[in-house]
Amino acid sequence: MSVKAEGYDKQGSRTRRRRVRGLIGLVLALLVLGGVTWFAGAAGNTERVTRMWVSAQVAADGGARITEVIDYDFGHPAESRHGIFRDIPGLTYDVGDEDVSATMDGAPVPYELSYGETTERSIRIGDAGRTVDGPHRYRISYPLPDVVKKGRLAWDAVGAGWKVDLHDVEVHVTAAAPWSGARCVRGRTGSAQSCGAERSGVAQPTPGQLTARVGKLAPGNGVTLYGAAGTGSAHDAVQAARPTPPAGARPDAGPGPDPLRTALWVTGIALACCLATVGALRLLGRDRRPAALAQPAEGTPPEGLTPAQGGILLTERVEPRHKVAWLLDTANRGHLSITGTGQLPTLRRTPGGDPDEDTAAVLDDMFAGGRVWFTLGTYDTYFRSAWQSLGIRLTAWQRTSDLWDPAGQRRVTVAVGTGLIGTLLGVVAALTGAVLIGHLNAAGRPVAAVGAVLMGAGPALCVRAWELKRRTARGAALLAQVEALQHWLATASPRSVDDTDRLEQLTAWAVALGVAQRWERSIAAATTPPATGARRPTTLTQLGPALAVGLLVATARTANAPAATSASGSGGSGGFSGGGGSSDSGVGGGTGGGGGGSW
Repeated sequence: MSVKAEGYDKQGSRTRRRRVRGLIGLVLALLVLGGVTWFAGAAGNTERVTRMWVSAQVAADGGARITEVIDYDFGHPAESRHGIFRDIPGLTYDVGDEDVSATMDGAPVPYELSYGETTERSIRIGDAGRTVDGPHRYRISYPLPDVVKKGRLAWDAVGAGWKVDLHDVEVHVTAAAPWSGARCVRGRTGSAQSCGAERSGVAQPTPGQLTARVGKLAPGNGVTLYGAAGTGSAHDAVQAARPTPPAGARPDAGPGPDPLRTALWVTGIALACCLATVGALRLLGRDRRPAALAQPAEGTPPEGLTPAQGGILLTERVEPRHKVAWLLDTANRGHLSITGTGQLPTLRRTPGGDPDEDTAAVLDDMFAGGRVWFTLGTYDTYFRSAWQSLGIRLTAWQRTSDLWDPAGQRRVTVAVGTGLIGTLLGVVAALTGAVLIGHLNAAGRPVAAVGAVLMGAGPALCVRAWELKRRTARGAALLAQVEALQHWLATASPRSVDDTDRLEQLTAWAVALGVAQRWERSIAAATTPPATGARRPTTLTQLGPALAVGLLVATARTANAPAATSASGSGGSGGFSGGGGSSDSGVGGGTGGGGGGSW
């Protein structure tokens, strides 16, 4: 039978499997990150106005012809939309369909004037019989009275009622005479924030023409222009430079960023950083060159190590089977007897021998209350306490043993802590960056890139920090002997062992090194069954093939308390709402404005 078929873990295969499992877990975590990033990017890549160009040509009566060029991106993925609408306060009832014009991508498009309960009217643009997606350019023209009233300009060029982000906002006003005291304010209703770096926020490149380049506006923000109108002739009005609307029938900007591409980009960076971190950890955690130790005879355990310690040296952590191996080794050394069956073993403390301090302390906890024996299989408070104490003592041995570099555990602790913090920050940064990318924010890609780096390095530090537990030269040499013994236990026949004490010692080592089932099957095949009528087995080898599994299950049942129920309370959450007002000198103090969106 082949070595692999026997269930033997070849030298280093356990570590390799641990590395492979960890790498698979990391890749799955990064795929989950990619999926979450996709959702974040899709959430951020919602409807938006990528460009808004607005102009007002003021007439002598104070009214104006308003022209709006709106590049509307319906987002990705787009829902079923037919077009856009514009709510326009101040649009009077005497304005009919013939006074309004609307196009989409340079071609006429149906529109409808609707009437609300107040003076606000709405222009709904689009065909109810078809849907649209992606970016489209809408050009709307309509008359608006009282833009200039009593010689004062007060025009809400962009209303605060928009529910989407507005990018590249540009406002123009032309009249027959120069303006004086002109200024532009932006923000929420009532805000007096300047539209630009200058105090006025507006420029007058030629007499009678006002220009304000506002940039980006968040939902609920608007733009209002104020100024005093001058006097001039019709000839001056003709000579005044008229602003040129954006050329072309289609939007200059293409569709918004694809969330899938964003997710793949973030995941790719994270994966590269993850692999780089794994490689660096493996390089930093290489064991020192093995020391020259005398090689024991084949099938002989290394000197100076108990089975539990040998198993910990192999796996670099304390596992339940190591504690079971300690139980068997303690019985082999005469401090404990194990009788009964593999499913219901009975432990009895024996008076012989002189146990070391740690063994005596664990046995004292195990047999507290004056008892001398007990049976495993049901919950036992004393055994639970002793089992926990044993795990703590084995962990302390690993931490203080000279088989590992003493700085290794500190490096592991630092790496895990750094990895946890980096992972949390990375998730936040990656998701925030994906949303910002969807919102066409320039900071999106740098933030997402930082998040991807942290998301790649952070989990790798958490999962593979154990690589930093570097063994010393002596530890590396003893590890080679432990692996050699593991190989022998997985391939040799117990018939070659004619000493019962040594056979039981090797059984403890087989449990500690993870080859117990194969070793026990060999024992069962090699030993003579007990005579009919025998009461109870008296040696560990006579407990049969269920020894390792039975002890693992029995000790787990005995050490673990029954599940407890806990009550939990519930809490509530509160919120607040606020309102705002308008001002005759802030945003919202003029005519026009309103808002818009899709339908």
